[in-house]
Amino acid sequence: MTSRDTILARLRAAPHAAPAHPAPWRPAPVDDPAAQFTARLTAVFGTAERLGSPADIPAAAARYLAAQNLPLCAAIAAEFAALDWEKAGLTPLPPPSKASVSAAIARAQAASAETGTLLLASPDPEGPWPNLLADTHIAVLSQAAICASFEDAVTRRAGNRLPRSLHAVTGPSRTGDIEQTLELGAHGAVRLHVLIVP
Repeated sequence: MTSRDTILARLRAAPHAAPAHPAPWRPAPVDDPAAQFTARLTAVFGTAERLGSPADIPAAAARYLAAQNLPLCAAIAAEFAALDWEKAGLTPLPPPSKASVSAAIARAQAASAETGTLLLASPDPEGPWPNLLADTHIAVLSQAAICASFEDAVTRRAGNRLPRSLHAVTGPSRTGDIEQTLELGAHGAVRLHVLIVP
């Protein structure tokens, strides 16, 4: 019997217990994930509003744009094109391809209440246009998609399949690189407003 055979025989004879790994830490569940998400988002210069129904999206988006003294027009993701934008006084535009737009309205796939972070997937071939090409990003988020932790949000969004890209967005884009002065809109949207729907 060679040394190799001896080693392999010992390995085969040894008990094969699965290694014990501690469960990953997760934050405790909260009574109102949407309220915690909103508080965390507000702390990083974002805003949020809870709506009673997806039908309220156009009016809420128009109110937000008007309050910011912005034009009442926005690039609208295809899934929201059938909503009554005319009644809200908001002009819908098609999603842009490469040019920037003033405002964009599209769905966020999940969110972390722990950090106030949105997860934005890029369905092929649309690309990540809402947060990257618009100065104002209005994200539509299902209340059921708000998870306690960032890890749970990624797991819920990705499952066993990853999208072409997955962006984690915590508030408006900002940087303090230049003389440590905070500048909004450095790499994406200047304003982030989240509409939370049932």
